[in-house]
Amino acid sequence: MFRGYKYGVSIVMPVYNSENYISECLDSILSQTFSDLEIIIVDDGSTDNTAKILEEYQHTDERIQVIWQQNSGPGAARNLGIINANGYAIMFMDSDDFYSGVDVIETVFNKWIESNVDVLVFNGKAFTDNGTGYYKWAKNNYYHLDKTNGERVEKGVYFIEQTNGQIQQPGMKICEKQFIIENEIFFQNSKCGVDLLFFYHLFIKAERVLYFDFTGYYRRYRADSIVTGASINNVLSRIQSFRELYALIDIIHDERSVEIIKKQFLYYICLLWTMAFNRQQEDRNSLMEAFDKAGLAEVLKLNKMDFVTRVFSVIINTPKQFIFIKIAFARIIRIVFKKKSNLFV
Repeated sequence: MFRGYKYGVSIVMPVYNSENYISECLDSILSQTFSDLEIIIVDDGSTDNTAKILEEYQHTDERIQVIWQQNSGPGAARNLGIINANGYAIMFMDSDDFYSGVDVIETVFNKWIESNVDVLVFNGKAFTDNGTGYYKWAKNNYYHLDKTNGERVEKGVYFIEQTNGQIQQPGMKICEKQFIIENEIFFQNSKCGVDLLFFYHLFIKAERVLYFDFTGYYRRYRADSIVTGASINNVLSRIQSFRELYALIDIIHDERSVEIIKKQFLYYICLLWTMAFNRQQEDRNSLMEAFDKAGLAEVLKLNKMDFVTRVFSVIINTPKQFIFIKIAFARIIRIVFKKKSNLFV
């Protein structure tokens, strides 16, 4: 059935300094009713007790394969995990997240096989963790999709548009490993923002995508996470890797899809500028130098598509002597973005 693959599903998980969360995560995987799976864990150079915990788990369950690498970021770790996966299907897990119940993988896998689609998307719940053991749960599901989208097979670009580009979270998907390999879909080898390239590429290539209205994944947000944190290195990495992401437009062949994806990328430039500009002067200058060097202001200027991108283009290209206008605008927009983006957690 699985074309010579050893397992039905490979769970690919990068890990870095997750000693406080990894046991909860692994226990939620190992307790699954679906047993035909392997867990490929790539330790990205952890410096805490994570490696010791992983060794203990590896000795207790032969389905766990741990690979150690020098710190290279979650993108490189996930790529290594994909290459070494022996499963017919690939699912991703972040080391501080966990499944909502014991039948999640079985439910999702069976639905994916039954539906015969390239990618199946399911839903989850996000929560913030301040380190005290108190979880503040989001009111709504992670994806703003509902039963009206359920059982609906569409091209991947449709779901990019429906979620306003927030479809990139790794954990709530299942797809065939061969589909990833054949289409040469891999994560960026940077430390932040690596999910965007992979999942935009995946959804651009996917002709058949199904949204399954099932809440099976719990996603943790914490202030010290390299994914949700807004450190200067986080923002710098996202700025420097933007051009590789923007190049995906060249592989799209219909005008409607180009319009959808290009608009999402232009909004992302606006978000990056807001993240860069809401800084103390030294950090702001450093990030804006990278922003200009990467040509992001020029991309926005040449591709204004609506009122939002036109306003941002005007503000971003305002002369330096009017910096007080830029600072005020950036602060206002940060408040707006904070309600919609966990990059400001």
